[in-house]
Amino acid sequence: MGIDAILPLCYALELASAVPGAVFALLPVRDCLRRRSSTVYASAVVFMAAYVLVGAGICAYLECPSNWLLFAFMPLMLAVYSYVVNLRVDKVIFCFLFATLLCTIGCMFANFLVAPLEMANPHQEVFLPVSSILCLGCEMAVGIMFYRTLTYELPALVVHEGISGSWASVTFAIFLMCALLLWINPYSYDVLMQGRIRVIALLVLGVFTLILQLLFDMVYRLVTHLAENARLRQENGMLSMEERRYGQLKDYMDKTREMRHDFRQHLRVIDQLARSDQRDELVSYVSELVGEAGKATTMMYANRAVDAVYSYYDQQAAQQGSRIEWSLDVPGRVFVKESDLCSVLGNLVENALQAVANLPEERRVVRVTARLMSEGMLGIVVRNPYEGTIRLGRNGLPRTKSRNHGIGLASVRTIVQRYGGSFDLNAEGGEFAVSILMYGSDETGAVA
Repeated sequence: MGIDAILPLCYALELASAVPGAVFALLPVRDCLRRRSSTVYASAVVFMAAYVLVGAGICAYLECPSNWLLFAFMPLMLAVYSYVVNLRVDKVIFCFLFATLLCTIGCMFANFLVAPLEMANPHQEVFLPVSSILCLGCEMAVGIMFYRTLTYELPALVVHEGISGSWASVTFAIFLMCALLLWINPYSYDVLMQGRIRVIALLVLGVFTLILQLLFDMVYRLVTHLAENARLRQENGMLSMEERRYGQLKDYMDKTREMRHDFRQHLRVIDQLARSDQRDELVSYVSELVGEAGKATTMMYANRAVDAVYSYYDQQAAQQGSRIEWSLDVPGRVFVKESDLCSVLGNLVENALQAVANLPEERRVVRVTARLMSEGMLGIVVRNPYEGTIRLGRNGLPRTKSRNHGIGLASVRTIVQRYGGSFDLNAEGGEFAVSILMYGSDETGAVA
C-alpha cells in the first residue's frame, strides 16, 4: 500500500500533535474553569476529534501542509480557551502560548530525529505515520518533563496576586520563544542532514528545554519566597494590631474593675452621710457620682472579654451609623484565654462592620451570637449582609484588594485551630456568615 492510499491517516496523525497541547493548556487552569470540569473536558475531546478528522480530510484533499490549517485554527482555539477559563486575558494567553511552546519543542525534537526517515518521503508536506507517532511521543516526553510546572507551579503562579503586573511581559517573552523556534526550524531536510547540523540542533534544543524548565523553577521559587516574606510581614503587622486592640480592651476591663472597687467605697461614704443626716453633703456627693456614671460604661456581660468587645464595638457601630444585634451567653470563666476570646470576637465583629460600612443605612446590621454550648465547647457566629460577589482565594479566605482588611479572618482561623475547632465561611442570599467552634483541652486552662 502506497503513501497516497493512507494520506488521510498521515494527516490525521500529524494533526493529532495538537492534542497534547490541549492537555498542556488545560492542566494549569483546571481550578479556574467557568464550567464544570467534566463538561469542559468532554467538549475538548469532541472539539479536538472534529479538528483532527475534518482537518485531515481538508488537508488530504488540498494536499497542503497541516501547519496551514493549524495556524488558521489557532485564533479559534484561543477564543474557545478564553471563554472557558476564568482568568485575566494576559494569563489566559500566557497559558495558551506556553502549551504551544511545549508542543513546538516536542515537534522540533521529532523533526530532527526523523530527518533521515523523512528524506525518502514522497509527500514532504506531511509526516510519515511512524514520524507522527514519534512526534506524539516527543510531545508527551516534554509534557512529563514539565509535569510539575504544569500541575503545580504554573497553577500557583496564575492565581498569585503579587506578580499581576508582570504577565504581559512574560507572555510576550513566550510568544518570542515560539516565533524563534518556528523561524529556526529548517524547511528542508537536506540542510538538516549536512555535516553535524542535526546533532548540534538536537543538543541546542535539549539545552534550551532544560534552561526553560530551570527558569520556571527559579521563578516559582522566587515568587514563593517573596510571598512567604510578605506573609510573615503581614502576620507581624497583624500581631501588632492585635496587641494594640487587646491593650485597648484590657484598659477598658481594668478601668471597669477599678470602678467596681470604687463603687463599694462610694456606698460606704453615702451610708455614713445618710446616717449622720448630712443632707446637703449627701445630695452633692450623689450628684457628683451621677455625673461620673454618665461618662462610664455599665458592664453588661459577666465575661470581661465579651463585655469589653461589646462595649468597644457597639460604640464603633454607632459612630459609623451601623447597628449590632448581640446575643451573648458566655459566663465569667471559660476555657478560652481572655486574649484569644478578644481577638476572635473582636476580629469577626470588626470585619463585619467594615463590610457593611458602605451599604445603605437600613442594611448596616451585624448579628453576633456567642454561646458556651457546654463546659468544653464555645460557639460563635457573626453574620453581615453584603453586595456583589465574594470570591475565595487559595487560602480559603475571601479575596480583598485592601492591604489590611481580611487579615483578621486569618488570625481567627489560626486561633481556632489552636483549640482544635472548626472555622466555616458561608456566603448565600446576600449574607456572609462566619461560624466557629472552639474546644477546651487540658492545655488550654481557664480564664478568670
